[in-house]
Amino acid sequence: MAKKLASVEREFIDYLKGEVAFARAEYAFLKGKVERLELATFKHGNEIARDYAARTPIEQTVVEPPKEPSKKPWKQVKDEWESMTDEQKEAAIAKGAN
Repeated sequence: MAKKLASVEREFIDYLKGEVAFARAEYAFLKGKVERLELATFKHGNEIARDYAARTPIEQTVVEPPKEPSKKPWKQVKDEWESMTDEQKEAAIAKGAN
């Protein structure tokens, strides 16, 4: 039993070493990408951002928060539903489905 447990531990340690090696390689790759992006930004300065801001109308950048529907208490909704006729219920379902 002890040998089997040691074998599983060894496999898990080897797996973690592989994961660490992969993470280090990915980190080096992303670090290189960031350095290239920084160099490109320094080379071109802030002209790209200014050009984008100049050609983007301000009206398009204003975002209004969505209006939330007024929420009724469940008891009130249930009472309204029970007081409706069958035709009114069908109309409400059709209206809600659209």
